[in-house]
Amino acid sequence: MHVTLIGRVNVGNSTLFNTLTERHDAIVSSIPGTTRDTKHAHVTWRNCSFTLSDTAGLDVRPSNALEQNVRTLSMNRIKESDVLIIVVDIHDGLTSADNTIIRLARKEHKSLILAVNKADSPKIRMQADVFYQTGLPVHLVSAKNGSGTGDLLDAVVAAYSPKKK
Repeated sequence: MHVTLIGRVNVGNSTLFNTLTERHDAIVSSIPGTTRDTKHAHVTWRNCSFTLSDTAGLDVRPSNALEQNVRTLSMNRIKESDVLIIVVDIHDGLTSADNTIIRLARKEHKSLILAVNKADSPKIRMQADVFYQTGLPVHLVSAKNGSGTGDLLDAVVAAYSPKKK
């Protein structure tokens, strides 16, 4: 099974990747566009093993050749995946770029999970209502402190389980 993290720039894909893999292979920075390539790691959760990929933040309107190349690499990874975890930032709400990424992901006919990141406290989690309108399974997580990531991994395993041979 192959699982890929996708989302806009600076929503926390790389931090979530590091948390889920329990490694620090992905560079984490507040500078937009730091991640340009794809990182992969092996993850085992509840006796299910899979490859997890961290992609560069998707720019829905690339403005130069480098951004277009990064987008192409990310889209190729998406096409090769079985499950897509769409990462969004709870502080930003559901942006038009998030909706565009969700539409792109739906076109690929993959299992989709929405990881609402940076939900670090009960007060912040109260802002999550808007994400349920996507119709996707919503998981409130904090990549920074790890809360909600076990439930997220359970959802990944469940999303793929019916497809096992």
